[in-house]
Amino acid sequence: MAPMNKKARMEYKGRKFELDWIKDSEFEKYKPIIQVYGIIYDKNMNVLIGRKNSEKPWALMGGTPEEGEEVLGTLERELIEEADVTFKNPVLLGVQRVVEVDDEGNSIGKPFYQSRVVAEIDQVLEQTEDPDKGTVWERKFVPIDEAEDYLKWGQAAVAMIEDAKEIIEAALKK
Repeated sequence: MAPMNKKARMEYKGRKFELDWIKDSEFEKYKPIIQVYGIIYDKNMNVLIGRKNSEKPWALMGGTPEEGEEVLGTLERELIEEADVTFKNPVLLGVQRVVEVDDEGNSIGKPFYQSRVVAEIDQVLEQTEDPDKGTVWERKFVPIDEAEDYLKWGQAAVAMIEDAKEIIEAALKK
């Protein structure tokens, strides 16, 4: 299947970015991957989201790879550190290309990539402090059809969640 692309724009910390969702499991084509996030689901088609505190926006759980760390290793470590959950049956879903743009939409920076992995929840553990931040993240599962309302990334999130939903539905039918 050919990669499906969906674009969106967003502002983050006063800077403008263009997001381009690319459904493709061949992550090695996309460099640099500077963030890894999981769409972690349960048997009721709910997905895990989290935030550092009530003043921060909801997001998928994940983070930045450490030196020499692979995508799944990063996701495993970050989910334990932030959400105290483990996963099983991971599927490489795609990448989100991110580039900073000016007011007219012209690129003003080098693009980078954020990978997305779909995986089934394995264990939900007692929450502990994130060793990097010293805080306990707020976590919750929301129906997959409501996830994009929490993520607020425009068409890029809509496309990503729709692609993830196909994988989750197929996995739950087994």
